[in-house]
Amino acid sequence: MAEFRKSMHDVSHLGLRCAECSADIKELPFEPKNDRPVYCSDCARKRRPPKGPRSSFGRR
Repeated sequence: MAEFRKSMHDVSHLGLRCAECSADIKELPFEPKNDRPVYCSDCARKRRPPKGPRSSFGRR
């Protein structure tokens, strides 16, 4: 199986800080927008919903 990696955007010139822990953010896998908070990779990982069969997100 081929490994998929998202391209990272250099955002070091924007002076971004994580909305949760205030860590400096140098790279993101997307281009940030002013209307949404950004999180460092550790905080983003903690905020993700759990994967697996018990996840009912988006199901009815």
